[in-house]
Amino acid sequence: MINMNIVNVADTSLYKEFLAIKEEVMKHKWYESEKAGYDIGFARAVIDWTMRFKTQWLKNRKKKN
Repeated sequence: MINMNIVNVADTSLYKEFLAIKEEVMKHKWYESEKAGYDIGFARAVIDWTMRFKTQWLKNRKKKN
């Protein structure tokens, strides 16, 4: 029997939130890499963005939605 309750992950709010955060992290990575003069790497960008900007970003995002 085929399960008819299969969800397209790309349509979930969790995945959409992940993509929005990833986009912000990638912008942050580019900006900070330009300032540093070298590629700071994705892991460092995630940690830095999360510690410095995520809380306010989430608050602003909730206001928009």
